[in-house]
Amino acid sequence: MVIVVVFFGLRYIKSSNVGAEPVCLNPMSREQVEVRVKDLPEVKEYLKQFSSGGGIVETDQKTRHYYIAHVYEIVKEQGEIPFHAATFNWYVADECNGQIVSSMFSYDENGNPEGLNHDYDKYIND
Repeated sequence: MVIVVVFFGLRYIKSSNVGAEPVCLNPMSREQVEVRVKDLPEVKEYLKQFSSGGGIVETDQKTRHYYIAHVYEIVKEQGEIPFHAATFNWYVADECNGQIVSSMFSYDENGNPEGLNHDYDKYIND
């Protein structure tokens, strides 16, 4: 027996086997994740400060079910270290339902920081 579930507009198939995981039929791509992260209110506000595209949003890695997106800038230094990445935040995006969770801070609907996010580990340890 196969059960089809519609969730956030994307389809999953779940096998009737006990303990079987849902299978994502229409997973998000890296590019789609990056577009969705760039659309978050706090990321939009952060990226405004860079007139020439200095702020970077990229998918850093993918676990079994999630993409990990990094939002940062490259800071050029004088001296021995030529540059380093200054992180604004990390985000976890579920490839099937599109949910995006900040790894460092929780934000309200206007993009204002509310505090630290303590639920991040449950997303990356799948």
